[in-house]
Formats: sequence, structure tokens, C-alpha cells
Amino acid sequence: MHTTPVVWISLRTGRITCVAEQYFERCLGVDVSEQMLEVARENCSRAELVLQDLTRTPLTTKFDVVTAFRFYLNAEATLRTEALAAMAGALAKDGCLLLNVHVNSASPLGLAYRLRNRLRRRVVAKTVGLEEVRSSLDAAGFDISHVLWYGCYPRIGWKLQRTTERLLAPTELYFQRASWIPRHLAQCFIAVCTRRGERPVTLVDPRPRRSANGDLVWEC
Repeated sequence: MHTTPVVWISLRTGRITCVAEQYFERCLGVDVSEQMLEVARENCSRAELVLQDLTRTPLTTKFDVVTAFRFYLNAEATLRTEALAAMAGALAKDGCLLLNVHVNSASPLGLAYRLRNRLRRRVVAKTVGLEEVRSSLDAAGFDISHVLWYGCYPRIGWKLQRTTERLLAPTELYFQRASWIPRHLAQCFIAVCTRRGERPVTLVDPRPRRSANGDLVWEC
């Protein structure tokens, strides 16, 4: 287990935070919704969960890792700017920001969503591309050290969940190791960032491995 302290911004139900607490000795989850925190408390056994708006009340503790999953895509432009500034302020020196986008606009799903938005003449589902994320991070004083592309398994619905559980990890590992498949076709990506001028993050291996409990893990 890593001794690196990590903070999870906009943790929502804690679905991802409960995985992080298995790997980090100290894990703090922050959200502005008490209802979401109540659900997260049922899912997280060790993480410290806090009701706080970081854009108004910054954290007093610095963290080596700051994460925001399923936040950037859903947030409006002003909130993105304010939140990125708050994340920069929460990082310790040479700390790392992990920013996830869960519907990449260049992926097949993203292209389908964009076409549907155009046909209906309104935004039914949001998508975001890497260059838009890069521009926002640059304005907030971040540099991207790495981009981790993932999520090539198609959405086939909840009725086939057992099939998904059986095939998801093998399919993902194949995608990660098949160099002939363009990375930008992945549905999701994580931007691994540091503040400008600080030491970039080094990946032990740009390809993930399977952990003992079946998770896909990138080693930094």
C-alpha cells in the first residue's frame, strides 16, 4: 500500500474511491453533496469523506495525488476553471493530478453522441477531446506528463452484465498491448499532470498489468 496521501475531488458515490483506498494509506474524498457522501460512506470503509466546496474553501493540507474522475466532462466551463485552480492549490510540490474524461469525443461512442447531438440540435450527451482538456490544463498552469487511454469494451447493456464482467479485463488488456489500434479510439482517458515547472511523472510501464484482485493497474 502506498503511503502517498491522495484526495478524491467530487467523489460522488465513492465507486472509484473505494478502489483507491485499497492502494493508498490515506485517502480523502471531497464532495459538495451530502446525499452523495451518504452513499459513499456505504461504499468506502477507510477513506475520510468531507462535505466541502473546494472552490470556496480550499483544503489546508497538501496532497501528493489529486484526482477528479467523471467531473471534467459534466462541469460547466466556469466550474472547470475554478476547480482546476483549487486542485492546483491542493497539490504538494511535485504532486500529481489525475484528470479523467469518460466520453472521449474522438471515440466511436463520442462520435455517435456528437452525431446525435447534431441531429437533435441540442446537447443530449456531452463529449470532450484531449486538446480541449489540454487547453484547460495549460490555462490552469498544468503540464500533461502522460495520457492513459482505456475503455475499448463496447457498452452492451446491463442485461449482459455477466458477459461484460468476464470479457472486460481481457479485452482491455488486449487493447493496451495491441500497438496497431489507435489509442485515441478509446472511450476514456486519464491525463496525468503536474504543475508547470515541476518534475514530470514517470511511468514504470505505459501498459497496465493485472493486480492480484483483477484490477488494471498502471505503475508510477
